[in-house]
Amino acid sequence: MQETIRREFVEAMVTYEEMPREQWLFKPPRPGGPGGDPDLVYDGGEPRVCEAGGRSLHLIVSGAPAGPAGTGKTETTKDLGKALGVMLYVFNCSEQMDYKSIGNIYKGLAQTGAWGCFDEFNRISVEVLSVVAVQGSEIKLLPCVGLFITMNPGYAGRTELPENLKALFRICQNPPKFAAQVPNRAMVVPDYELIAEIMLVAEGFIDARILARKFLTLYTLCKDLLSKQDHYDWGLRAIKSVLVVAGSLKRGDRERPEDQVLMRALRDFNTPKIVTDDVPIFMGLIGDLFRALDVPRKRDMDFEAEVKKAVIVWQPEEGFILKVVQLEELRNIRHSIFVIGNAGTGKSKILRSLNKTYQNMKRKPVWQDLNPKAVINDALFGIINRATRERKDGMSYGARTQMPLLDNHVLTLASNERVPLTPSMRLMFEIGHLKAATPATISRGRIPALSTQLILDGHRSYYIPILLDAMRSGHFKKITPIQEGRVFDYFLDHKTKKWLPWSEKIPKFERPLQSVIVHTAETTCLHYFLDLLVANRHAVPPGTKKLIYFIDDINMPAVDAYGTMQPHILIRQHLDYQHWYDQQKLTLKEIHSVQYVACMNPTAGSFTIDTRLQRHFSVFSVSFPGQDALKTIYSNRQQVVKSQERMVVAKLHPHPSHFKSHSG
Repeated sequence: MQETIRREFVEAMVTYEEMPREQWLFKPPRPGGPGGDPDLVYDGGEPRVCEAGGRSLHLIVSGAPAGPAGTGKTETTKDLGKALGVMLYVFNCSEQMDYKSIGNIYKGLAQTGAWGCFDEFNRISVEVLSVVAVQGSEIKLLPCVGLFITMNPGYAGRTELPENLKALFRICQNPPKFAAQVPNRAMVVPDYELIAEIMLVAEGFIDARILARKFLTLYTLCKDLLSKQDHYDWGLRAIKSVLVVAGSLKRGDRERPEDQVLMRALRDFNTPKIVTDDVPIFMGLIGDLFRALDVPRKRDMDFEAEVKKAVIVWQPEEGFILKVVQLEELRNIRHSIFVIGNAGTGKSKILRSLNKTYQNMKRKPVWQDLNPKAVINDALFGIINRATRERKDGMSYGARTQMPLLDNHVLTLASNERVPLTPSMRLMFEIGHLKAATPATISRGRIPALSTQLILDGHRSYYIPILLDAMRSGHFKKITPIQEGRVFDYFLDHKTKKWLPWSEKIPKFERPLQSVIVHTAETTCLHYFLDLLVANRHAVPPGTKKLIYFIDDINMPAVDAYGTMQPHILIRQHLDYQHWYDQQKLTLKEIHSVQYVACMNPTAGSFTIDTRLQRHFSVFSVSFPGQDALKTIYSNRQQVVKSQERMVVAKLHPHPSHFKSHSG
């Protein structure tokens, strides 16, 4: 049966090659493609991949569609297997794979006759790839077996296939005879407009062609006119997500005109990722393409009321509530979300607010935080014993970040286990930037971007009216200005209610000569605030004591290739979540009653401090002592020296007259 299917398929591919090229492009067999996959729309590239895949099987070699992220390489291969009624398994490759684990997969596929698609095959280390190309042990093979690999060219962490392995794969590329008719296709530059049109038709839109052109015009202009941000994605996966949302909005509001539905989807589901400076440009482009349209946001007032109850302990500001609502909207359409923004922009609070909202609504959410840099790789990803082939699970139960981002929602482990994700599972990535992420990873998640402007606007709308009311009601009294110097040179005496210079709080220097420090106005000020900061961190019951870590030269750890320092991440893990991981038992250890005091020399070390760690600290700049400070230091020490000299002389010569005779 399998041989018959293979022969008929190859014959069909030959027939396709003889057909006019226009029929390939504009007369697809069905809206979803030959296999009816809703995640795939056929344009000129997908039939070529099917042709190359069929011919590779006929020539007893493997297929290798290549192209940028989001162009349909894996989905086309899956759809080809579905159309032929063949079971196909997708394996996401990683550096954890060794030649034995790959060999076991090959043996299983060969003996069952199933197909295997090795996604991102060039992630595997070159040492393993060179062994993979060599013939292994002899086993019984079903001739209907098929192997496919997909690769993203030129991304970080990818290797070049060895020549002996490259010869075993048939690369999908533009045939020369069709290069003039269909330039730059075959998983390189898809026909975005055709794909958008077909998806709009599938979602129930009548004016699909016109709307698809507007859609692609907007994304093309955004790519050209907006600033270049690492998290911006205008590719196929982003297009598909918005089109799915547009279809949902259309079915939920059948009386609304189609252009308004699409305009609402484009505006509401792209705005969260647009940085503040780009918002006016983006809204201007929307206004130009959809003229005279002013469509209100689709709002769930009951849910927004629940969000407001959840954030009442923080700051129930409208902009903050909107970000929580946007996070929920993105959660409904994507199973992976990147919450991106600088330190202190509210990323953690927005995630916690949504979790708290779910708790108030009795949805029973389960929250599990994990900082991948706070543990070693073996504890995070798991490890295989090379001798016994036994696997010890890791905290993430996966081998690569990208695995759970795949559209089939399956974790494929290096031990050949396959762990499906449940429909309710979501992955929330809280990060500062995506500079080290590949387009393949970025395109698989939706991204709400947070900015400092959101926090400033919130403070402005929340605190300024309170201050103005207090001023009008006369709660503030006249403030006597500082007569000379800086405000930082003075402190407010709580008894006299007057500004006094720090020099009046300098303790008297009566210590031995070997004392390390002589207090000045600057050190007195620093000591005063450090005492306040330490004292205001109360111990947590049941203990009444607390531990203070003093970390000297906190900027000394080396910076890795991705611009991070693992010791800093370990400290931040505790400061953010009050626990660490037991990397042997894979359990959490709650750590309470602990404080950190640190110092650093800005002229030595890595000159890098994680901003998300720095925000947990009050920073004091200690400059080189000035003239007044030096005078204080040396005069105090000189006084102590003279005092000690007098004491020594008094012990040696108790009678002053005797002392004078000797000095004479």
